[in-house]
Amino acid sequence: MSTEIVDINILLRDAGNIIEKYEMLSRETGNTFNIFEIAGVSTKETMVCRVLAELLNPDGRHGQGYEYLNQFLSDCLGLHLSDQELRGAKVYREYPAQGRRIDIVINVGSRFIPIEVKIYADDGDDQCYDYYQFAMSRDSKTKVVYLTPFGEKPPDKSARELSYDAVLPISFANDIKNWLEKCLALPETIRKTPVREILLQFLSTIRGFTNQLEDKPMNEMIKLLTSSEQNMRKAIAIADTLEACEKEVVHKFFSAFQEKFDAALELIPLDNYNIGSN
Repeated sequence: MSTEIVDINILLRDAGNIIEKYEMLSRETGNTFNIFEIAGVSTKETMVCRVLAELLNPDGRHGQGYEYLNQFLSDCLGLHLSDQELRGAKVYREYPAQGRRIDIVINVGSRFIPIEVKIYADDGDDQCYDYYQFAMSRDSKTKVVYLTPFGEKPPDKSARELSYDAVLPISFANDIKNWLEKCLALPETIRKTPVREILLQFLSTIRGFTNQLEDKPMNEMIKLLTSSEQNMRKAIAIADTLEACEKEVVHKFFSAFQEKFDAALELIPLDNYNIGSN
């Protein structure tokens, strides 16, 4: 076995040890106990919207008043409102509009803010366009906030001829994750254990469906791979090999399928079908 292969095996072993360490820590600390995943609702838009709307609602059962809403408006939407405006804020779920229902609506001050949440579902025809027209009749400065796992823009069939300024794409992967982390850092959240734990589980759920490693294992893996030029070269060699492995797996699958297919054909009495006769 060449020295290069031995070195790559060592790097793979070290990376595997990091993953195993944090998996063991998760089991021992109960971090793998996630009520969203256990209930099978971690990627269901309706359930995610309910939790999100409850956190944004100043009258929500979290007991934080408009702190979470204020943080969301500032960090995710770039809106900085006065305390007086925030005190009158209302948050609605499934707000009726144009024969549809907007997932979440924030009515704060003179602002009417529709939020459409998409995780895996497709947009309806003219969906964002209709929401924008509906919201414009209430707030001339409105935008449709389009929340997806990675901040994608709405498809043409949904937005139609809406300009870029009419839609604000935001993401669970960055915007919502960062917002939740700031909410978790608030002193009142830290003191309220049930609220803090639900926020942690919601954050973990979002990291799950946006394919993000927890920060600590990610940082440790980065530190391992960038600790030397040699390790970086090994990591690049592993990445190149993975692509070749994918091709080999596909080749083996179709080869095995062909063998099974040929074997099945041999069991069929083809003479009964008069193949090749006129």
